[in-house]
Amino acid sequence: MKSYRRVGRMAVGVVLVLMAATPAVPTARAQEAQEATDLLLALIRLRSPGIENVAARPQIAEAVAAQNTWKISDAEVQKRDEEWQAGGAAELKQQLQTNEAGRVLRGFVDRGSKTYTEALLMDRRGALVAAYPPPSDYWQGEEDKFKLPFATGQLYIGPIHFDHSTQAYVSDVCAPIHADDPQAIGVLCMAVRLSKGPGVPPDRRHE
Repeated sequence: MKSYRRVGRMAVGVVLVLMAATPAVPTARAQEAQEATDLLLALIRLRSPGIENVAARPQIAEAVAAQNTWKISDAEVQKRDEEWQAGGAAELKQQLQTNEAGRVLRGFVDRGSKTYTEALLMDRRGALVAAYPPPSDYWQGEEDKFKLPFATGQLYIGPIHFDHSTQAYVSDVCAPIHADDPQAIGVLCMAVRLSKGPGVPPDRRHE
């Protein structure tokens, strides 16, 4: 447990070193950046089993499987996405936070608010099944965090980036959702916090 906390504290201090590194920096700086990368990857991997455990919960797979049976056209998914991005779809946003899968995600994020900033559950097309807090898009199907784990059936660890909604550096860790078939039926994505941020209340994110 002590080593786990030490990795977390050290990672906070090296994020900016990593983000500032460029191919043109001197060798010593490049080595420092590589060490920072290795340290952050170690932190992310420590979080991965917990995320995979959530992805394996029956209510998560059942929620995804149920939505996959819906007779909703791709055009309707895109219409929902446009309304969502325009600041509408308030009822849908609330529903995705309060359905059974949404409550699981919310509990996971709230209990680990120093570790996770966001949780998204997606169906076979990349449309949201549950989310907490609501992201900026309803349809995630064009993003690597959905496409890669869904296609490969393997855990995906995304690049480190700055999340403006939470004012923190994060990496998306995404696990495929499986039912009885080896083929993935959806994806669970959790944003792992890698730096401290002032924090933004969920109801003010993506304004």
